[in-house]
Amino acid sequence: RVNALRVNTAETVVINGFWRSGTTWLQELVAEGLSAKRVFEPLQARCGYIQKAVQGIALPEQGYAYINGFMPYATAAHPPSPAMKALLHQAQKGVLTNPFVLRDQALLDPGRAFKNRVVVKYVKGALSLKYLKDTYQCPVIHIYRDPRAVISSIKARKNWAEGAFENFSLTNHLLNVNDGRADFFSRFSDDIRAIDKAGDFERLTGYYFLTEKFIEDSFGGNSLHYVRFEELARNPDLEFQKIAGYLNCAD
Repeated sequence: RVNALRVNTAETVVINGFWRSGTTWLQELVAEGLSAKRVFEPLQARCGYIQKAVQGIALPEQGYAYINGFMPYATAAHPPSPAMKALLHQAQKGVLTNPFVLRDQALLDPGRAFKNRVVVKYVKGALSLKYLKDTYQCPVIHIYRDPRAVISSIKARKNWAEGAFENFSLTNHLLNVNDGRADFFSRFSDDIRAIDKAGDFERLTGYYFLTEKFIEDSFGGNSLHYVRFEELARNPDLEFQKIAGYLNCAD
């Protein structure tokens, strides 16, 4: 926390992507390249931070599974609650200390705790990504992957996401939260309710596509860097050179 005084939040790199899209791999590549501290999934329920941050939001569900799949919503017109704003800021500064967030850094690379560059990665940041960009004027990298591969990867993992997407309600994630998100997603309300009558994997696919649509419309293709997982896997050196260019890194 003392070291955070040296952290310039405008230089913190924000990485986002849907679950199973390669965000962890990309974060490690970027953090290694920048010799930066990693902040891993500060919005996951396992950390315990988001449970406190959503207390001021009227949620349609309160259970652990719902909160674990919940994406906070923040825009200029609908800023985050004070508690959520504080959590996002703490992540940006790299001051969160939960072992899950720090991963193995404290044991395997304790020196990283004293780095003044931070790389934060989210799988639940889609609906706050433009807010983070506008608030901190920081670099934002979004990785996306063929949805068939995403769903296949999820299907292969038992008890994945700790029940977040087992018999879940897409309507309760995108329409029934009184924080402004319905202003955007209401145009898809008929589709969302129709998808809710299908199976879990159809709902998860809908969640993926609709949150990607929100990112696309929010940024309009500007001011963030897109990475395609398949291209990163096929030619990591070339894709990393593109990332370095976006981050204005000479080496």
